[in-house]
Amino acid sequence: MSHFSKIKTKLYDRNILKKSLSDLKLEWTEQNQQIVGYQKQTHDAEIIVKQSNNYDIGFKWNGVEYELVTDLMFWAQPYSVDKFLNQINQRYAYNSIVQV
Repeated sequence: MSHFSKIKTKLYDRNILKKSLSDLKLEWTEQNQQIVGYQKQTHDAEIIVKQSNNYDIGFKWNGVEYELVTDLMFWAQPYSVDKFLNQINQRYAYNSIVQV
């Protein structure tokens, strides 16, 4: 059984998502690779946000939007998942408007 949580988002544009992560000073990589979770389970992700505990946060395209994928047991951000996504969503909305 997978330990990973998939959280739906309203993030559709890869470039705006990457810009938003950078604006928030989050260290990320853009390689098709896997994130690691409980008992070394893995999950594919296209954009990976690094965490200090090496249990990273992924964003995976599901054909409609990017889902946040992570093992919540190893969440190592200074704020909750909800606040983390709210910050990304706010920056994403700003960057969506500025891009035009």
